[in-house]
Amino acid sequence: MSDIYAPPQSSINGPTPAQKAAKETGLFPVATVGQRIGAAFLEFVVWLPLLGLQALLNNISNTLDVVCMVLYQVIVLLIFVGMVRVFGGTPGKLILGLRVVMLDRTAATWKASLLRYSVYGALGAVMCTGQVIARLNVANDYMSLDYLSRSMALQAQTPWWVMLVTGLTFLWLVACFISMLTNKQHRTLYDFQAGTVVVSTR
Repeated sequence: MSDIYAPPQSSINGPTPAQKAAKETGLFPVATVGQRIGAAFLEFVVWLPLLGLQALLNNISNTLDVVCMVLYQVIVLLIFVGMVRVFGGTPGKLILGLRVVMLDRTAATWKASLLRYSVYGALGAVMCTGQVIARLNVANDYMSLDYLSRSMALQAQTPWWVMLVTGLTFLWLVACFISMLTNKQHRTLYDFQAGTVVVSTR
C-alpha cells in the first residue's frame, strides 16, 4: 500500500533537496508560516462557491435556510476532521503539498483530527444554534422583506450570546496566529492541543 505522505517525485529533475532529506531521515520539513497562510487563503477560495450557494438558497424559504446552516456545519466537520484523518489535510493544504501529521510524523489520528477542530467546531456550533433560533423566530413576512430589512429582523431575533461567541472566535483565531509565529515548528494552539504539526512534502 502506497504512503499518502510520501514526497512527490519529479521524473525530469529528480527529487528536491527537501525530498532527499525526507527520504534519508524519514522526516519532512516543517511548513513555513507563508505556506500555512497560503493554504488558509486557498481554503477561503475553495469555500466561496459553497457560501454563494448557501446565500442563494437563503432566499427561498426559512426552513431551507435552517437546513442549509446545519448542513454547512456537517460539511465543515467532514472537511476539517475527516479529510485531515483520511488524506492528511484540508483542500488548501493538499493543494500546496502540506500534510497534518503527529509529532512522530505518523498520520494524524481520528482523536488528533477531532481535537484540532474541537474549539472551532464548538464555537461554530454555538453560533449556528443562535442563527437557527433567530431564523425560527422571525415574522411570517420575513421572506418578503428586502435585504436590509431582513438583516435588521435577524439581528433583532439573534440571542445576545452569539456576538460574544463571535468575539471569542476572533480571539481564538488571533491567538492561533500568534502562536504560529512564536515557535520554531510554526504550530498553532490547536496543533499543541492535538499533538500535531504541519509539514511540507514538496
